[in-house]
Amino acid sequence: MPDVSGHAITDSIIESIPGAFYMLDAMGRYVRWNAYQRDEILGLSDEEMAGRNAMATFHPDDRAEAIERMRRVLETGEEDIDEGRVLLRGGPDYRWFLMTGRRAIIAGMPYIIGTGLDITDRKKAEEENESLGQQLQHSQKMEIVGKLAGGIAHDFNNMLAVILGHTEALLEETAPEGELRRHLDSILKAASRSADLTRQLLAFARRQVVLPKVLELDSAVEGTLSLLQRLIGEHVALKWQPGSGGGAYQNRSLADRPDPHQSLRECTGCDRAERNGDHKYRERPP
Repeated sequence: MPDVSGHAITDSIIESIPGAFYMLDAMGRYVRWNAYQRDEILGLSDEEMAGRNAMATFHPDDRAEAIERMRRVLETGEEDIDEGRVLLRGGPDYRWFLMTGRRAIIAGMPYIIGTGLDITDRKKAEEENESLGQQLQHSQKMEIVGKLAGGIAHDFNNMLAVILGHTEALLEETAPEGELRRHLDSILKAASRSADLTRQLLAFARRQVVLPKVLELDSAVEGTLSLLQRLIGEHVALKWQPGSGGGAYQNRSLADRPDPHQSLRECTGCDRAERNGDHKYRERPP
């Protein structure tokens, strides 16, 4: 029966470890190591490895913690398991390792026996997942901002439609010259500029996915009748006949709900032309 207690068997076991193996003295210097620790991590010969301080192998940002953990293992004898960055051949490239450290008393002297398993791929996957999570959170925040902007823009657009409509109606009844005309022109210009800003907000909000909205057309139209009558003029009779079923209109697009007040105003909006003393209307070009 072959002898399995010799150094050859011990070396064989050490070399079979899937990763790094090292044995350090109380000063943190290498006493034993396997080929992986020597060739893959340090890139040194056996002569250069002997007596080399293992703490220099750790990433500078992790080195102080590694020294403290080694001291604690030597003092308490408790096994230590931790993740850390290990420099490859002196750096600056490094790999993440899951490292273990255990105290061993040999001939009355304390040593640390440790192993290291490369977990770099796992750490990269975790970082990518974290990055994706942050991107998702940012996307959700932007969606909330978009919905808020869209809601504000819709409300503001409704108010602007009323302002613009009444201003245009007053301009029709106001003399071309005079202080009142200039004030009304200023109001119209300011409202028009505000409408441009509102359209920008709506364009931003439409990048967000929203649910279709149900709109009660009868109520929406009735709320604009007085304004529409003033826009088209007294010489045109405006008749409104609500739907018998009081139905609803379903917006099937993925954009924000259209503004009914603005839509109706644009449908009835006309450029007045004087022909032989009669008021004629032509549709505004799209």
